[in-house]
Amino acid sequence: MKILKELDQTERADLRIRHENVDTSATHIDLVIDMAHCFEIELVAADFSRILIYAGGRNRYLSDVIRQIINNRNILKRPFWEYGLHGHIIEKHLWDMEAYEGTSQEYFHSLLGCFMIDRGDGSRIYDVTDGQHRLVAYGLATGMNESHFPIKVYWGTDKNDIKL
Repeated sequence: MKILKELDQTERADLRIRHENVDTSATHIDLVIDMAHCFEIELVAADFSRILIYAGGRNRYLSDVIRQIINNRNILKRPFWEYGLHGHIIEKHLWDMEAYEGTSQEYFHSLLGCFMIDRGDGSRIYDVTDGQHRLVAYGLATGMNESHFPIKVYWGTDKNDIKL
């Protein structure tokens, strides 16, 4: 993970406006935007092993979920209440990425942003608050190949000793 910049109040306001029509805006996106520090950061494939999403009835590392789906694509057919992911959303992103004329990174950046927070426990583990389906689809579509990275996401923290 690499910090690109800390967002100022104007950039935060613009980000809030761009996402105001998202169902999870007030509960998931604004949570990140309203933290003491909100950064635009870059992720590489290796970072997916430090990012948690809710899947399979519990918090799991993004890289583990992607590997599990690669090994058993039928996971995407499971109901949301059973696995914690909407397989049809992931599959739509996969189809759209395949049809996209530009690079996979350009496709990812054309989507709504992804938002995450630190765990607040001193670890270097992060939770996705919004965008887990986009991140899973990206990992699947690229096979986690480093040549398709970095990608940009937003990270919020209340910590003053910023460490990624």
